[in-house]
Amino acid sequence: MHEKTPEILLALPMFLQDGLDKYNGVMRYLNERKLRWNIRFDRLAPNWDQPVADEIGDFDGIIVDGLTPKEKKLLGARSRLPLVALDWFDAAICRGRVRFAAIDSDSSEIGRLAAKTLLDIGGFATYAFLPQPDNPCWSTDRGTAFVRFMKSRHIAVKELGGGAPLVRQLRDLPKPAAVFAAHDTIAAQAIREARRAGIAIPEDLSVLGVDNERLTCLHTDPPLATIQPDFERAGYLAAQALDRLLHGRNVRRSQMYHVRTTILRRSLEPAGTAGRLVQRALAYIRTNAARAIKPRDVAAYLKVSRSLADLRFRELQKESIGDAIRNCRLEEIRRRLIATNDTVENIATDCGFAKVSRLNAEFKRKYGSSMSDYRRQSQV
Repeated sequence: MHEKTPEILLALPMFLQDGLDKYNGVMRYLNERKLRWNIRFDRLAPNWDQPVADEIGDFDGIIVDGLTPKEKKLLGARSRLPLVALDWFDAAICRGRVRFAAIDSDSSEIGRLAAKTLLDIGGFATYAFLPQPDNPCWSTDRGTAFVRFMKSRHIAVKELGGGAPLVRQLRDLPKPAAVFAAHDTIAAQAIREARRAGIAIPEDLSVLGVDNERLTCLHTDPPLATIQPDFERAGYLAAQALDRLLHGRNVRRSQMYHVRTTILRRSLEPAGTAGRLVQRALAYIRTNAARAIKPRDVAAYLKVSRSLADLRFRELQKESIGDAIRNCRLEEIRRRLIATNDTVENIATDCGFAKVSRLNAEFKRKYGSSMSDYRRQSQV
């Protein structure tokens, strides 16, 4: 007798890039495990105020990124229905549920990366954080991590938002200023308000968002730089958690997915020839570090001498090009250990290490554990 094919509701924002990436992660998990679910899609359009609320009881499990008030009421009455919440939490619905898991972005990692990205560029008179309106917990966590990292470098951060109009707050910032916004939508608003005020971007104001929502980022003027969370990994983890819940297995109730990369665009271009040169070098290194590039390859890409590239890099980054390449390679290896099922040997080879033992030694120096131990600890 064949096992019944589960009826699954995917309530994801499929009209946005993060919803599509999460869906791709769900399908990657099903394909790897050769599983089949009968999937009903929801949130297929921005006007999703009347989704499949009356049919919630027909499903065996739900992966959801937010709920309408009507859905909350119905789902609240079905406390035994397996539920995986993606980047969303409602205490009345989620707390106390037996068959439940929450998958969230690592907001602290996002805040720290934002700080590092802006400090990499350098040369700003002011750093500011712009929270998402209504201040959801992830916005607060991103801002807290950003401020804490800056404080560790003895740099103060101005928090925007609140009573005064945003355009006035942006105008009053000592220039050149850098703004980290908790999400692309509020970052795009900052760019619009700055242009209204006649503030030059990026010469006087640089802006960094989060999510890489392409319809937003590519259509601001100038295009918006952003931090790209690993949404595909989020969908994979959500499908994995729901699969375990459907079969009555234990699952971690709270899980996190990490950042994939920083997308550098014109809203975050540094002023000055040296700053632009180093930013181009950093972008090239982040994109190609896994190919075992060398400092001479970076200089060739920049079309400058090796000595000039090294000089400018040390002036602004306080490290050598070789150190930056090594750190980017190790960070890519760390990401792959968490986000993929590739063997340690394959990861080492893909990232240009002929000997796993040498890579393991470098990895342990940087992260405090072997690659195998790091992967095992991240999955606990």
